Amino acid sequence: MKHHPLFLLLILPFFAWQTTVAQKPVRPTANQCIQIESCSKIDSLLQLALSKKGCAYGRAGSGPNVFDCSGFTMWVYKQFGVDLPHGSVPQYAIGKKVERNDIRPGDLVFFYRSRCIGHVGLVTDVDSAGNVTFIHASTYKTGVKLDRLESNWYGKTFVGTRRIFECADGNYHRSEAPVEVSIEPISRPQVDTAAQHQPPAKPDTTVVIHTVAQGDNLFKLSQRYGVTIAEIQQWNNLPSPDKISIGQKLKIYSSGTHVAPSAPQNKPAQPVYHKVKKGENLGVIARKYHTTVSKLQKLNKMGNSDFLREGQRLRVR
Repeated sequence: MKHHPLFLLLILPFFAWQTTVAQKPVRPTANQCIQIESCSKIDSLLQLALSKKGCAYGRAGSGPNVFDCSGFTMWVYKQFGVDLPHGSVPQYAIGKKVERNDIRPGDLVFFYRSRCIGHVGLVTDVDSAGNVTFIHASTYKTGVKLDRLESNWYGKTFVGTRRIFECADGNYHRSEAPVEVSIEPISRPQVDTAAQHQPPAKPDTTVVIHTVAQGDNLFKLSQRYGVTIAEIQQWNNLPSPDKISIGQKLKIYSSGTHVAPSAPQNKPAQPVYHKVKKGENLGVIARKYHTTVSKLQKLNKMGNSDFLREGQRLRVR
């Protein structure tokens, strides 16, 4: 069948357009990130990542329902046209390096494992105090879960951060808070724990009954009371150093040479304020600061009013 030259001229732009649309996923280079027009793309990425909470951990898993740590971040970003390599070390080599005080949702956070980079997670939230929550494929037992960067184990093994997406305006304001969850006691991501020698209780010591509070772990308690993690495990018949829960009472034999510090005096919390931006309402601000509309109205003596003006200084805590 012969085609008229004019016909060919008409259809060639169509094929050129098809080729443009079917581009391969983009891989960010070292020290650079991918510029995006709207930060809503990051919101969508985070919602997808959070929807995978509870999925299984599997070595070399890359989705859609079984992941290892770098397979999880690779899969999430792949759904948004980004080609990340499979491996925490090569992922750490790309994207823009970010300082600790500039971490934002959507960034990748990396951790040491056996003195080299061996774990990666995806930041889901940074609160007003700078506390970072991230989601990651952790262990065979826990699967995909949320943890906090400030927790003792992750804080000590933190390596650095890489940014893959950068909003065109250079800033990011999350429109919705991440799913509310109770952060579980820290479980180290796929770190083998050798059986530890179980020492006897120390003689001539004072028994302290410690009630586990949020943020406590055995390492922190061992430092506070001057004992070892293995001792606390033995005294309380704990099968694993990660198996403690909020409200649990632990027996600790504190010797005279290691006096547990007195509990810090509770100082009145300093008020926290938010400057109202264009398009914001009480519902959006309440979600951002993990509070309720009624509490915001009460703090600001607004009665039942929900009227806000751009630039208004609103107390949120």
